Amino acid sequence: MKQITTSLPSDSAVSAPVLWIAVVGFLFWGLGWFDLMPNHEARVGWELEFLGPLLITLAMLLSVQRWAARIGYPAAVTAILAMLACAVSTLLFAVDKTALETEAGVRFGYGAYAVALLFGSLAALLALRHKERQRDAAARHAAPGCQVGCSCSACIHASFFALSVGAMGFLIWGLGFVAHTIQPTGVEFGWCLAAVGAVLVTCALASHWEHIAARFGRPAALIGIASGAVWAMGYVLEAVNPGAGVLSSWYSDLFACYGVGHVLTAWSLVLVIRRRTPTAR
Repeated sequence: MKQITTSLPSDSAVSAPVLWIAVVGFLFWGLGWFDLMPNHEARVGWELEFLGPLLITLAMLLSVQRWAARIGYPAAVTAILAMLACAVSTLLFAVDKTALETEAGVRFGYGAYAVALLFGSLAALLALRHKERQRDAAARHAAPGCQVGCSCSACIHASFFALSVGAMGFLIWGLGFVAHTIQPTGVEFGWCLAAVGAVLVTCALASHWEHIAARFGRPAALIGIASGAVWAMGYVLEAVNPGAGVLSSWYSDLFACYGVGHVLTAWSLVLVIRRRTPTAR
């Protein structure tokens, strides 16, 4: 029998309009942090902090069928919930900026963000499980949608190492914010965990360099990886002065790293769109 080789799905690229929504989301997210640097209670800043991840959640919802076909629906839905939790983490401050002055408000923000990161870890683990099933199905020539006798390549290009390190990174990162939820004034241990987690996530991206660079271009890949490194730098700065409160000037350094990281991510997505435009369907 003649062997048929295919790859599922045949076209899993997210459309340019959806990517532009994500670009605007990350840009809002980054500009919000910049607006909060001089005044941590700036209403517009917190509104942008809420709208940014909300737009990214919308972009993920609009493209869920495409990338869920690659990583599996459980992982896709969990990732969407993670981004939605990011938006929820700033909702209280967007509605009432004085919530920053209360311990309950700060606990809510840290807690929701911890949930987002833990959901991110779970999404990576679910994607890892999906990849294992794809590999086993390919070995049996029984991947869903394949003709009898075909040999389908796994749809998840990220290695088991990259997914495992990414899941571990998000888990450690999330546990760092769980520590902040328990003690809102900030603890060195919590910031150290956040820094280590962010570094691991960045390492997971870097380990997947060849595929990311080949598919999206070296500039976009470099900028995307750099955004994760900037986030880690912010947490290291906080670990140096763990007792700094949310309203202290020391938090401006963290907000600056957040802002730069999000703007870099928006820039990398713009480069991806520009790279794909000539061949867009």
